[in-house]
Amino acid sequence: MKQSLSDLIPCFELPWHVPRNVIYLPSGPVYKVFERELRRSSRITGQKLVAGTIQCLIAENALLVGPAIGEPAAALALAPLLHSGGENVFLCGTCGYISPQPSTDAEIKPLADIGSIIYPTTALGGKTAQVLNFIPGVPWIKSSHQEALESHLRNNAPDLQSLNGSVWTTDIPPLVSSKEFLSYRDEGAVAVEMELATVYQLCQLSNKPLAAVFAVSDSLGAVHRRGFAADALKSTLQQLAHELLSLAQAA
Repeated sequence: MKQSLSDLIPCFELPWHVPRNVIYLPSGPVYKVFERELRRSSRITGQKLVAGTIQCLIAENALLVGPAIGEPAAALALAPLLHSGGENVFLCGTCGYISPQPSTDAEIKPLADIGSIIYPTTALGGKTAQVLNFIPGVPWIKSSHQEALESHLRNNAPDLQSLNGSVWTTDIPPLVSSKEFLSYRDEGAVAVEMELATVYQLCQLSNKPLAAVFAVSDSLGAVHRRGFAADALKSTLQQLAHELLSLAQAA
C-alpha cells in the first residue's frame, strides 16, 4: 500500500487559509528578493509562522515560505502547508554548478556559469529523503507544472542561460576533492544543493506537483568560484521572482 505524507511525518492542520500555490525559498537572500517583488506586485493578506522561525508571506493566490535551509527545515516548512491546502509547489533556490571532469587533451567549456539556471531531471542523494523511503536517482517525473514553469521562463526570460540535468542534494556543503563529490560528478550530476530530494519526496507522498529551478551561485571545478555577490546572480534572482510570482498568481 502506498504511504502518504501523514504516515511518515506528523502533520497538523494550520489554523489559517493556505493558498493553493506554495513557493518555497530555502535561503534568506532569495526569500528577500521574492518578498520585495511580492510586496511590490500584490496585496499581502497575511504573515504567519509555520514552524519555529520559518515564515509565510501570504497573497491572494500564492504564499512564500522560508527561509528554511536544508532537508529537515524543508520538511518542517512544507509538510503542514501541503497538509492544509497547498496544491502546487514551486522551489526556487541556489546551487553550485558541477563542472565536468576535464579531458586529458582539452579543457571542457562549462555548460553553466554564475547566474545561469538549472532545471532538475533527477534527484540524487538526500539523507532526510532517504529516511522517507526515497530511492535516490529515480528519474524526475516531470509534471505539467514543471513544464509550465520551463515554458514560461523560456518565453518571458529568454536571456537566462539554462541547463537540464541531475541535481545532488546534501546537507553538508561538499569539498570538491571529496570522494562523494567526485562520485556524483562522475555519475553525471550537474549541480549540488541542500533541499531538492526531500521536497521531491514530500510532493510525491502528497500527490502534489513540484516545479523546481535553481540559480547558479557557485561554480565547482578545479577552482571554487563563489558568486553570491555577483550582479549576474542578482539579475537572475530578480527575473525569477518576477516570473514565478506572475506564473503562480495566474494559476
